[in-house]
Amino acid sequence: MASAKELTDQGFNLYAKGEMDSAIALLKQAIATDPDYLEAHRTIAMCYGKKKMLDEAVAAANRMIEIDPNDNLAYVSLSIFLQRQGKIPEAEAAMAKATAVQSSAKK
Repeated sequence: MASAKELTDQGFNLYAKGEMDSAIALLKQAIATDPDYLEAHRTIAMCYGKKKMLDEAVAAANRMIEIDPNDNLAYVSLSIFLQRQGKIPEAEAAMAKATAVQSSAKK
């Protein structure tokens, strides 16, 4: 049985080739294998964003934040997806959090 990392790597390669549906299927398997594997959620969020499945992309970004509240890229992703949904105040708040997390990491 493939590990979450292996499935995520395969899913990312499919994402890079533009094969979003196949990538999403593999990434869902990766998440089922290890629900806390951050990179699987990050990659599936990118796939959902590419497919304009913004509710799913927001959910994946929020899951990244649950897994690692200090991952500033998760907040950046969330901000981008919220902005694309037209939720500007929420997007600005997510970006502010990304900046705060990044600043605290540098200390």
